[in-house]
Amino acid sequence: MLTATARQLVATGAAAATLSLAPLAAVAAPLPSDAAHAPARVLPANQTTDCLDQGKVWLVVQSSKGELMVNKCVEKAASGTELLTSAGVKITKDPKTQMICAMDGEPAACPAKFDGNYWQYYTATKGGKWTFSQVGADQSKPKAGTLEGWCYGKQCTPTMPALDGAAGTASTSAAPSSPASTAPAQEAGKKDTPWATIGVVALLLCAGAAAFLASRRKKA
Repeated sequence: MLTATARQLVATGAAAATLSLAPLAAVAAPLPSDAAHAPARVLPANQTTDCLDQGKVWLVVQSSKGELMVNKCVEKAASGTELLTSAGVKITKDPKTQMICAMDGEPAACPAKFDGNYWQYYTATKGGKWTFSQVGADQSKPKAGTLEGWCYGKQCTPTMPALDGAAGTASTSAAPSSPASTAPAQEAGKKDTPWATIGVVALLLCAGAAAFLASRRKKA
């Protein structure tokens, strides 16, 4: 039987083991399932795609410096000219040819003599490329779900807006965690538990050994 001193040493060792292993048990605990499967942040759907899929027309007007003067969704109009005015673009026509020679002050005034620069008119379908219009803005009939583009210069092509995904389909910043990716964290928590138990047993054995040696010294 253990002496009073030995029993006290065993009790002290067990208490110390419990206190020292409490933080380890907290760290080893697996994460809650809700945290492991937190939903990814959802980004809004592309505005240009939404506009086209709603049967509207996306209008692009680009200056001679490549700056986008207009880049917006417009309700379907009866002609290319009406589409421009519906978007709030101020247009000026040459009195002789009745062609558009200025838009929102680009250029500041219609050239008195043709210098090679003019407003070039393009159309495009969703996912397609710009095609130079074969008719003037007064004669054109913008189709629902298409794009219309203008650029000023001697030779230019408007910037094509980005078409990301389908309307009503949101893109995500990160893919949700798969079950395979959360498994290692859960397995790590399971493997820590045996080590905690072994640590308690080892400390108890050390305390018992110390008590045994103290008892031997007392008998000697």
